[in-house]
Amino acid sequence: MVEMYGFSDSSEIAYGACIYLASIKNGEKEIKLLTAKSRVAPLKKQTLPRLELLAAHLLAELVYKIKNTLDIEISRTIYFTDSTIVLAWLKTEPCNLKTFVANRVANIIEISNIHDWRHVKSKDNAADIISRGVNPKELSENNMWFFGPQFLRLKNLDSDIQSNFDLEILPELKKNTLSLNVTEQTKFDNNDITVFTIFEKYTSFWKLVRVFGYVRRLKNRCLLKVPISSENLSIQELNETQEMLIRLAQRECFTEEISLLESKNSRNVHKNSKILSLHPFLDSKGILRVGGRLSNANVSYDQQHPIILPCKHKLMDLIILDSHIRNFHAGIQTLLSILRLKYWPVNGKNAIKRIMKFCLICYKVQPKPCEFLMGELPKARVNPSRVFSICSVDYAGPIYVKESTLRKSKLIKTYIAVFVCLSTRAIHIELVFDLSTNSFINALKRFFSRRGKSSQIFSDNGLNFVGANNQFLELYKLINNKQHNLEVDNFLARDSIKWNFIPAKSPHMGGLWESAVKSIKYHLKRTIGDASLTYEETYTVLVSIEACLNSRPLTPLSNDILDFTPLTPAHFIIGDSLRSMPEQTISEERMNRLTRYQRIQVLYTQFWRRWSREYLATLQTRNKWKTDEDQKVKIGSLVVLVEDDISPLRWPMARITELHRGQDNIVRVVSVRLPNGHVTRRSIKKVCVLPLPDEDKLDH
Repeated sequence: MVEMYGFSDSSEIAYGACIYLASIKNGEKEIKLLTAKSRVAPLKKQTLPRLELLAAHLLAELVYKIKNTLDIEISRTIYFTDSTIVLAWLKTEPCNLKTFVANRVANIIEISNIHDWRHVKSKDNAADIISRGVNPKELSENNMWFFGPQFLRLKNLDSDIQSNFDLEILPELKKNTLSLNVTEQTKFDNNDITVFTIFEKYTSFWKLVRVFGYVRRLKNRCLLKVPISSENLSIQELNETQEMLIRLAQRECFTEEISLLESKNSRNVHKNSKILSLHPFLDSKGILRVGGRLSNANVSYDQQHPIILPCKHKLMDLIILDSHIRNFHAGIQTLLSILRLKYWPVNGKNAIKRIMKFCLICYKVQPKPCEFLMGELPKARVNPSRVFSICSVDYAGPIYVKESTLRKSKLIKTYIAVFVCLSTRAIHIELVFDLSTNSFINALKRFFSRRGKSSQIFSDNGLNFVGANNQFLELYKLINNKQHNLEVDNFLARDSIKWNFIPAKSPHMGGLWESAVKSIKYHLKRTIGDASLTYEETYTVLVSIEACLNSRPLTPLSNDILDFTPLTPAHFIIGDSLRSMPEQTISEERMNRLTRYQRIQVLYTQFWRRWSREYLATLQTRNKWKTDEDQKVKIGSLVVLVEDDISPLRWPMARITELHRGQDNIVRVVSVRLPNGHVTRRSIKKVCVLPLPDEDKLDH
């Protein structure tokens, strides 16, 4: 005969279980350790009784697995624990315990016999060695660990085991409270339950109907002694409950109209009533319906005389939401036509719009990014400064050029580096062979040598190129390469040049240089097309496009013949348009050098005066982003992050952890925490706040 004994114990740092097999032959009992298992205590601190329960649960699972594995008949199994609280929990119904304890107690009861659990003293608990630990030398000399406690060798084992422990105060019990609310309300009908606040507690129409259905059944059973035919609500009970709820809602919102219709002296409602045009009437069940003009139509009675639903009432919201979901999130017109087969919602179109605004599935299909007020222009855009002293840089391409002038020459990939002056919008173009760090630094050197060194440089964040296209993958790797950034930073630091990045995935914050890239591509496509040019020819075309763009007017032209030559970026570079005709030489005229210098300074002063008078005024108005919705963006708000390369339904969700306001105190960037715990920054333009009801409540 073989018996199995299991022990469990726990401490604040670990818990575990061990199992012993006892072979009984001719009255002799031989006991040996079969298996043991230990676990580290959870990181979240738990009470000691909970840890003891985890150990007991581990023991029950271990015994269950061992018994199903061994091909041996076990005559008896006994489980030991030194926790009286755990034994008391095992004798308690799981429904009376809190969730954490109830789940584990239910599992223990399912895989073990509750009558096989016993109490053991801590000094005789072999699993105490697991929970508290012991060094290897002491373990090798510990007979209790290898051969079990001495009391297991008793012939009558049950006589020495205490198992009956009743605790007066047991932890983790659910608190059962009874709440009685007394309210004074008008009683409309002996068969109606007039508790209007109950509507606000439910978000599902059919759940509300079932709850009221069972309440009505209880009332009929207790007061009217009506027998119950089945446990589930019948169709008749559900229909009667719906009619009762509709009567409650109608009598709450159309009290005066119903009072007039119930009186014998009046057939019509008051002339100021909102439902006067519907010619309402009360049917035999006391429900307000549309009189209408379709009495002779060959349609159902509900379609001839739909039930009037009050506007801005919770019941109508629940009916609309239920119909919207059951009809596969139908649109406004479709949903309204479906509802009017039975109901006539007052101001139905606006009500449907209001409800659909809070449908998360519909919102995620067509999410609306947050709008914010167009910000103030930075100082570099509105203050005079040397051309290209504060500029931006961006890449465009790739474009393919021929390696030589031979007909079958190999095509190589090149890129365009675009530098844009923030104050004058002047453009400088460099053609680079590849996306290496050396090519980028050499392009910067050529730019500084021709235009002078810059004090600040702005550029896109490298994340803007992720997923846009495979051809931008190399550029993304370049910008996010640590060695590249280190070398560029060292190169710029030697000349005290500051580099600024815009937030990730916010190309609208770099609209100035994005517009320049767009203009370059516009001319490049119409100039080169599909032709393949050599490097020299391509560079010549790009420089010509640069001259063309630098000669474009900064302000709109007029038809007045007395207007001066339009102000262009080239005026700040060479003092005239790059496309203007050459003037007559004045090298033979005598002129004092200082006078000539002063004349040039006067010309530049005039250019900047015209720039301030003509160009700055065009930057005053906001062409878009005229409203501010940053009040919707709050810390803790659940948002959807806009991703350009995947469908809206797969856009990741995140939660806002921090708001970053601009100098105008408007939120323009937020920090969000992704589901994996990573925190990143996003422009508010790339964030869609989910319309949760608890954050933006419905207006009932």
